[in-house]
Amino acid sequence: MNAIPVILYAVLLGLLWVCVLLWLIGRLTGWHRLARTFPVTDSLPQTLWRFQTVYLRFGGKYSGIVTVGADTRGLYLALLPVFNVGHPPCYIPWQEMQLEMKRHWSIGEYLEIRFPRVRNVVLMLPAKLAAKIAAAVGPHLAAVSGQTSVAHDAPPSPGL
Repeated sequence: MNAIPVILYAVLLGLLWVCVLLWLIGRLTGWHRLARTFPVTDSLPQTLWRFQTVYLRFGGKYSGIVTVGADTRGLYLALLPVFNVGHPPCYIPWQEMQLEMKRHWSIGEYLEIRFPRVRNVVLMLPAKLAAKIAAAVGPHLAAVSGQTSVAHDAPPSPGL
């Protein structure tokens, strides 16, 4: 038997397995629900930060593979093309989010984002990324969210 077809079969089976895993992760973490509810319909924000880390439910940590964008309209999230199976990009309007700065022993200070239209999905952004977003969006973010702790000129309260 020729070894090349066996190796090719093994590689294809491995790729299929990776695609299935990525698809399942997108469903379990809630990314797919966010993208289905908030698809990208407009132009992308001009300010993008590549290779960012974000957290979603069930311990979903997307470490260094997320492109995050922000402007006065909303928040853009997309995975690197190699990892985007089951993870379509999404553009979430600020009005669809509830924002709160929090602290956790394992990840430190972070911005927690909840979505009333997408229940049981929580997005967590590290404080440094949240500060970049707040600086790019400006006071509009605080006005929309009703939170002064996420504005770039107001530090988060120590109790959160």
